[in-house]
Amino acid sequence: MRWTGVALAALTLAAAPRQAAAQVSCAVNNRSNCQVGGTTAFGMNLTISTVVRLSFPTATIALPNATGLDFAAGFAAPFLVPLSIRANSGWTVSLSATSALWSATGASPRLNKPQSDLQWGTAVGGPFTNLSGSATAIGTGTATAGQTVSLYLRTRYDWTLDTPGSYSLPLVLTISAP
Repeated sequence: MRWTGVALAALTLAAAPRQAAAQVSCAVNNRSNCQVGGTTAFGMNLTISTVVRLSFPTATIALPNATGLDFAAGFAAPFLVPLSIRANSGWTVSLSATSALWSATGASPRLNKPQSDLQWGTAVGGPFTNLSGSATAIGTGTATAGQTVSLYLRTRYDWTLDTPGSYSLPLVLTISAP
């Protein structure tokens, strides 16, 4: 599984620009203190950019092997992938596949297993949506120091089509701040 995170971070702390002739200084001459500023304030500028962060347990998700019960039901039990979000603004997490077909290896694997045979949902009981190549929002939120989005994946199976083999499908998770 691949993911793309859109995360921008910048912190700039700089003195306000001054003309060369208007140099700011302070000297103590028989006084206990002196002050810089007064009628010409000494300023500081701070820019805080949008910062969003998406993380999850591992870069490759190994879905459980299919069982006879999975084939009989037409799909596997949902598999939880917890996504951790940190953001200083509103955010959206999207999911898509980078290929229309699963890649397959083995003696006689199904070479045309579609991306839609992987479904996603945000609750263990569904509803589940077929994966597509278009980025689909799976979660949104506001600024947070730590929020979890539960992504459940389940694979669809067909007795007559899904032959033995090893299958993989690259995915993209994208976090963005509107």
